[in-house]
Amino acid sequence: MDSGVALETVVELFEAAPCGYLFTEPDGTILRANQTFLNLTGYDGAELVGRKRFQELFTKPSAIFYETHFAPLLRMQGYVKEIAVDIQCKNGDVLPTLTNSAIQFDEDGKPALIRTTVFDVRERRRYERELLAATRQAELLASVVQESKDAIISMDADLAVKTWNRGAEELFGYAAADVLGKNFQELVVPLEQRATAEKYRATLSNGQPLQYETVRQNSKGELIPVLVSVTPMIEPPGEVVAYSATLRDLREVRRLERERQALRDIQLINHLAHEINNPLQAVMNCLTLFEYSSDKQFVEVAHEHVIRAAQVVTDLVKLTSAEKKAQD
Repeated sequence: MDSGVALETVVELFEAAPCGYLFTEPDGTILRANQTFLNLTGYDGAELVGRKRFQELFTKPSAIFYETHFAPLLRMQGYVKEIAVDIQCKNGDVLPTLTNSAIQFDEDGKPALIRTTVFDVRERRRYERELLAATRQAELLASVVQESKDAIISMDADLAVKTWNRGAEELFGYAAADVLGKNFQELVVPLEQRATAEKYRATLSNGQPLQYETVRQNSKGELIPVLVSVTPMIEPPGEVVAYSATLRDLREVRRLERERQALRDIQLINHLAHEINNPLQAVMNCLTLFEYSSDKQFVEVAHEHVIRAAQVVTDLVKLTSAEKKAQD
């Protein structure tokens, strides 16, 4: 290859390199900058060469870092690698970079110039920000799950427990360390409920989440009413690989329901007592008047009120019978 052609090729490679190339004097004065660096920063070569020091292009925080860390390290070891510095572009934009610099020494061992490569890391910074945001979001979600009052549990396809939050510890009385890897059904599903649980598991294999009320058993053998929400995790070709379950303790809900029902019962009893007392009082009045009169009208009125009281009692019997069947 002709030496002229080879030199031209080297120059082209220098100018069009995928990173910025700089040659500077030991004090940072720019001697040459390739076209990639000029394109990244928006400067013309004439604005930089012999007129600017490399560190003068840095943002203020990076300029301070240069004086306190970058330059001393470069002088001490003769090179620096992948140092993060921000460059202020001509239009005011900030260009995040990873910079490598190496000192070239002369025959007497004195610094002659500094060779520097500058890599544009805007996409990397964007990715790092997204990754950081995703990490924080995951940490927040994990914190919410861990601190939830509900039991939140994950299991593999064979129902081996993978995660067991604090709510599960409080609800069932098992520490997470004691249940990881153990079968969920064997831990908390009563024997008489396991056939039903297997039917639910078959339904989940279709990929549809389920929600239902049932009872589960704690470490003491106590039965606890719970609201269960289960979501299967499906991977191609439609295979269940894991389950996520949330179990909400319904004991307080049931207690409040009983209190409300007791209040309704008291209100009903008061109402019925009033309904029975009125006709009975009318009967008493009619009988009192009948002592002083032979008018049969009082007997008819008393009879009507007795029938009314009897009907109230009949309705009460029907109501209590219906409630008993509903409870059973």
